[in-house]
Amino acid sequence: MRKPPEPPPSLPAPGGVAQIVQARRYALITPLFGGGVAPSRQDPITPVRGTAIRGHLRFWWRATRAGHYATVAALREAEGRLWGAASTNDAPRPSQVQIAVSEVAPGHDFVVPDNRGRPLTDNRGDPISVGHFRSPFSYVAFPLQQARGTVRDGVAFTFHVTAPAAWREADAPHFAGSPQDEIAAALWAWETFGGIGARTRRGFGALHCLLIDGQKPDLPAATGLERWLAEQLARHVVVGDGPVGMPRLSRELRWYRLVPERQSPTSFWADPVDAWRQLFTRLKDFRQPRPPGSDDPRRPGRSRWPEPEAIRSITRRRMPRHQPLPTSGKFPRAAFGLPIIFQFKDQGDPDQTSLQGVGDIDRLASPLILRPLVAGDGKAVGLALVLDAPRVPPGGLSLRQRKAEIATPDHTLTPAEASQIMERDGRRPLFGNNPDVLEAFLNFL
Repeated sequence: MRKPPEPPPSLPAPGGVAQIVQARRYALITPLFGGGVAPSRQDPITPVRGTAIRGHLRFWWRATRAGHYATVAALREAEGRLWGAASTNDAPRPSQVQIAVSEVAPGHDFVVPDNRGRPLTDNRGDPISVGHFRSPFSYVAFPLQQARGTVRDGVAFTFHVTAPAAWREADAPHFAGSPQDEIAAALWAWETFGGIGARTRRGFGALHCLLIDGQKPDLPAATGLERWLAEQLARHVVVGDGPVGMPRLSRELRWYRLVPERQSPTSFWADPVDAWRQLFTRLKDFRQPRPPGSDDPRRPGRSRWPEPEAIRSITRRRMPRHQPLPTSGKFPRAAFGLPIIFQFKDQGDPDQTSLQGVGDIDRLASPLILRPLVAGDGKAVGLALVLDAPRVPPGGLSLRQRKAEIATPDHTLTPAEASQIMERDGRRPLFGNNPDVLEAFLNFL
């Protein structure tokens, strides 16, 4: 296998402005999903690319600094000045932030472990893929369920970031802070809440910073992470209304939750993957609660959420033994991200149905982020965070079968409608009458 060329330690920035160069070393504490040029595919030569890092940093810069801007146009202008934009002869817009990746450890294929830490195998004795229905990771690796796809473990890399030491006179009015403030906010949010590759909002490719210019970063022990997160949010997040519809971080602590092992405030995981598994297993229990005695992941039993019954009512199709259930006709789980594919297993029930946005914007990234964090003492916690972001696309929702629209449903519940959602064992996923499903999930944790 050919070896990728090593990039230079830093790249010159335009304009002759004095520069600051910083080297940061990261390890991935969860497997890398994708990361290559093709979606969901790995690149064995360059699993971590500078262009991908830049894209992540742009997003997290907007998420932390958008409060400074009244309009999308003002934010886009500032983003182009800092991170680069399409240039013309009259208005060149090269990026003032240069990124060079080096010292990449490509890692190895992730091996799905059993309860004793040995490779989990199928009936033939072959190791199962991460998307296999018996894999404990299949819920978050569902794009790989139809193929024996793999994800990468043990990936690490260094990248050098070069940025201006001070603003040019024309740039300064467009920003809330110095170049160091703006870039530090993006870096902190990316390494704390983001990652590399695909499906980072469900915890793949989670980052842990090992070194900054050869020194260990100043991270608190696990018992101090709650206070540290509040301090960092106050430092990096600009308060303000910001452009409508822009996904953003909030300083309000109610939007995130740290989950220690066994719900003890002084007990933490030794392995961040265990903390991650706890998070997405709880999400699965919340979104797809199984009736008692239903242990087969391929036949989860009948859902008491309102969406399947609403689809049966709209299409007037149902398996005869599925008696009608009380339903609001709403689609509240749209708040977890779109599209959602509803697959009915029983004869007589509706065909495959998708819930998506109306018009050109038919997808919506989930505002819920689940990932582990590793503290300064090496212990791990699980982090659940809800971005301040739209819950549905701007055009609303569209329910479709065979690409044809069959309804334009609503996702908002009333307290009375939320109280209808009850499982057979009497559990109420929305805690009786909480109409906000994302807030209810944080409570469920």
